[in-house]
Amino acid sequence: MRSIAQPLIPAQNAFSSSRCVVRVRIRRSVLVDRPPLRYPCIKMKKPVELGKYIVADPQICHGAVTFRGTRLLVADALELLAEGLSPAEVCKQMHGWIVPDAVAEAVRLANDGLF
Repeated sequence: MRSIAQPLIPAQNAFSSSRCVVRVRIRRSVLVDRPPLRYPCIKMKKPVELGKYIVADPQICHGAVTFRGTRLLVADALELLAEGLSPAEVCKQMHGWIVPDAVAEAVRLANDGLF
């Protein structure tokens, strides 16, 4: 089977008169033209505060969600919790750089679907 996204020659369409478009397969027999995705996600320019202890800063870990003032990923702490460790044990595994309240906030935000 051929690739789903196939670049086409520049064409006249509703998107642009001089830009290349990409043909995308929606269903087996339906193809749709759309402009190419150059930036699949929005790039952050400023830090985003997700809570008292959690931040996403584009200058730290390429914008991954971390605990404030550290380079410790929230995802790592959530993985440790999923393995069965208690919040106090997670803090000990993170060498005391975070507090149990930060772990609780991470769980709360993950439950809300923020990351």
